[in-house]
Amino acid sequence: LPASFQHIFESEVLQPVCEWAHQHAAVRVLLLPSTRDVMASPVFPTPPLVRPDYAPSNVTLLPNPATFTLGEVVFGVLTSDVMRALAAAELARPAMQGDRMTALASHLIAQRSYFPVFPPPAGAMLDTSLAADGLTMAVTPDVLIAPSDLTAFAKLLPLPASPPSTTSGSAPVQIAMSAAAELKSPEAASVASPATPVATPTATNSPSVSGGSGKDAAAVVVVNPGRLAKGVTGGSYAQLSIAVAPAAAAALRGDPPETNAAAPHDVSSRCRVDILRI
Repeated sequence: LPASFQHIFESEVLQPVCEWAHQHAAVRVLLLPSTRDVMASPVFPTPPLVRPDYAPSNVTLLPNPATFTLGEVVFGVLTSDVMRALAAAELARPAMQGDRMTALASHLIAQRSYFPVFPPPAGAMLDTSLAADGLTMAVTPDVLIAPSDLTAFAKLLPLPASPPSTTSGSAPVQIAMSAAAELKSPEAASVASPATPVATPTATNSPSVSGGSGKDAAAVVVVNPGRLAKGVTGGSYAQLSIAVAPAAAAALRGDPPETNAAAPHDVSSRCRVDILRI
């Protein structure tokens, strides 16, 4: 090649993204590396890409996986194909409610790990010395984004009504909650790096899932957006729309909070996900 992979990435991907971000200062751009990237570190967990000098302040480079917040909503994102690894590692499929994709995603939440597979499959490039710090979920995300070669989907993964027993050595599920003061401010503390909410258009010409109520109110929104390209054909991507939390809307109006206690985010009851095909 007349140019290095790093040069091609910067000229064809990173520079155009940074130019677009500079023209849209109200939008926060988050970039995660992948073990498939030829210019990224070939290890998982993967450190962030090197930040160029020309990147504007609204471009944030995150590690893989990453946990961060948009407003009060906690996101967990990884680019390694953990869903496919879990599907290949299954030895038995116990009878349970829901479909297989929901069952596979439940392993991440139950084990509080972004890659609960050991030994890892070939090509995973897992560095076990980094797993304790780099793969542990400090808190259960409201939205879990896990791209995979499997069929794209958006599912609601119900959380247990009460923390499970820890007699087996596993830690209980930590549900994300915020106080009224945190819900009011879009600059709520972030786990990895701050990011302001981004308005997302709603599409109606594709498969979608909308949050429910009742038993689905306390649930993780799990999204596999698929791949943008599949061979020589177009793939798919996801659009998420999350309505403002009622407590946050009341706080912005200046209404006093109903309680000073921390409230669950209940993102699943106010979220819509659309899987769009290219």
